[in-house]
Amino acid sequence: MQNLRSHMEDSYLKYEAPAPFYKKVGFLEKNLYMGSIRNVACPCGFKSPVTVGGSMRDFLKDSRFPFYCETCGIVDVNVAKDDLYCPKCESRDVKQYGIPPISEPPLINRGYVSTRNYQADAKGHLCPACKKKTMEFTLSETCFD
Repeated sequence: MQNLRSHMEDSYLKYEAPAPFYKKVGFLEKNLYMGSIRNVACPCGFKSPVTVGGSMRDFLKDSRFPFYCETCGIVDVNVAKDDLYCPKCESRDVKQYGIPPISEPPLINRGYVSTRNYQADAKGHLCPACKKKTMEFTLSETCFD
């Protein structure tokens, strides 16, 4: 019995956790495991759902992040592709939420909403309805992977 306990303790001390999935596929970004559907809201009354991230099955081909399109307003752009464009009107003139001029500069660069190398704070974003930087991201409504 003592040998078995000694063997188990030695095995436990030598155990190394497997590398995280994103390191195995060559990515160093965080938040690749799960996508989420969040809401954006503005005091003017504007509300809309946005998709952030992608599923484990196809995040290498389809991973979304909110962008601003002059024509369509807030849209979910596929950031897994090199060519970023509006999925509704196919305009190439889209601007990422989270960086100026569409968003206020972040006070603490924590990335309240993030996927890959894209991130945005919770508050201070351009509302497509009233054109003021009062729109906010809410907590995740739905998560998927």
